[in-house]
Amino acid sequence: MSKAPHPIWPLRPDGLLEHGCDIVAVLDAEGFIVYASEATSRVLGLAPSSLVGTSVFKLVHPDDRPKAKDAYRAVLSREGVSEPIDVRVESWRWVEVVANNCLDEPAVRGVILAARDVERRKRAEDGLLRRALRDPLTGLPNRALLLDRLEHAFERSRRKPGSLAVIFLDLDGFKAVNLAYGHEAGDLALRAVSERLAAVVRPGDTLARYGLGDEFVMICEDLDEPAFASDIAKRVLAVMDQPFPIGSECVPLTASVGIAVGLGGDGPEAVLRAADMAMFEAKAGGGGCIRVASGVCGRSE
Repeated sequence: MSKAPHPIWPLRPDGLLEHGCDIVAVLDAEGFIVYASEATSRVLGLAPSSLVGTSVFKLVHPDDRPKAKDAYRAVLSREGVSEPIDVRVESWRWVEVVANNCLDEPAVRGVILAARDVERRKRAEDGLLRRALRDPLTGLPNRALLLDRLEHAFERSRRKPGSLAVIFLDLDGFKAVNLAYGHEAGDLALRAVSERLAAVVRPGDTLARYGLGDEFVMICEDLDEPAFASDIAKRVLAVMDQPFPIGSECVPLTASVGIAVGLGGDGPEAVLRAADMAMFEAKAGGGGCIRVASGVCGRSE
């Protein structure tokens, strides 16, 4: 047995819009707002009346505006409810937006837009992404993010002049530090190393921790001369000169450094592998030194 409808329900549809959590707006074909619900005051801090006659795209973050305009053009090209998209709006708050093309509906003559505040969800997603792409100990990019950035760096290097170099370094004697002082002290040393290396990295270059051990990788882009990579590597050795404070002691740490320069048809994996092999050559030579790979085959000099 169904319940009889509430006697005032058909007379109070505006109550849903007035007290609802989601923003509801009606736009014309050009994207200008002709109606905005009261939720805009709570979510965006803007009076609904102040939005009437405003282009909805003015409220969208400049970086998200092209995506929003493309989505709106797609809405205008067909009837029905759109796929949701996430954009940043006034004060750069994240909202999830869906639209329904009702331009041919006599009672509406517009596009109905519904926007839901998803700021909390986006923050949670950003946190998950950060944990997936960042080393938890040092906060540096991890191996996955390094490989992604290396791919993009090679794409950029093919479009403009300038060399790209990979610098691969491994700490010398780090296992002995862990054995003598414990893993907690070792973690402190790795953080200190990452901070010193970060001071060497140029703006736009990448420093990453490679795996969970004591290996680090730098991606150096837009080098006017391949030899400039050696200058950066020398600065790496220089910042490693000073002993690292561990508890009440100062412990010396050095690094073995390998360099590979990507030119012509060299691929990212080949250059990374060549830098790794050059690093092992440096370690075999006693550590605390630099070896440069001669081509992607891994010969060092």
